[in-house]
Amino acid sequence: CGLGLFAVELARLGARKVYAVEHNPLMARLARERFQRLPASVSRRIELVELPLQRFRPPEHVHLLVHEFYGQLLYDEDLWVLDHLRFQPDIVIPDGGELRGGTVSSLLYRDRVVTPGVIERLDGVLVSGLFEGESRDLRQPVLRWSFGRGLTSVKHSFLRSKGDLLCLGLMVTHKGKKVCEAGGGSNWSHVWTKRVGNEVNLEVDIIARY
Repeated sequence: CGLGLFAVELARLGARKVYAVEHNPLMARLARERFQRLPASVSRRIELVELPLQRFRPPEHVHLLVHEFYGQLLYDEDLWVLDHLRFQPDIVIPDGGELRGGTVSSLLYRDRVVTPGVIERLDGVLVSGLFEGESRDLRQPVLRWSFGRGLTSVKHSFLRSKGDLLCLGLMVTHKGKKVCEAGGGSNWSHVWTKRVGNEVNLEVDIIARY
């Protein structure tokens, strides 16, 4: 649910019933205030549910689930929730995503602040939004997620790629086609780290406590 933007638009588009599910009490309050400002013909079709989504059991069949549960590195505790629902929607939008990687030279970003010493301190550290711009070669998926199938690690070698920085960026997909990507808006930025090898093989281990 968040601020309720999707819920409002779905109701305006004619959905008979919209469940706006939000666990954060502050976000739920802001969403409720937004719904209260709507015309009665729209607001009466939105029900705000203050629960973690994975605990929500709708009283009727859900045809469509719309979300933006992607983390900076594709998969986090929010996207994990979609793999542990207590109901089965007919359609999920978006239904997939990739974490893509590429290499770039730090020479493009070095100045009086971003010195070789700063680059060295990135060893073993993931930093979001450190540099303006992006790697122009984020072509290689290193993680994939799709609704109903979950998360898949994609092992990739950058042996033939030049550059001392590894750049990672999210790509949101639906039915295999790109919807949006990191750097294309304010939701997700690129993530950087110092390159220390030639292979990327990511594993995700999430301990969820609700």
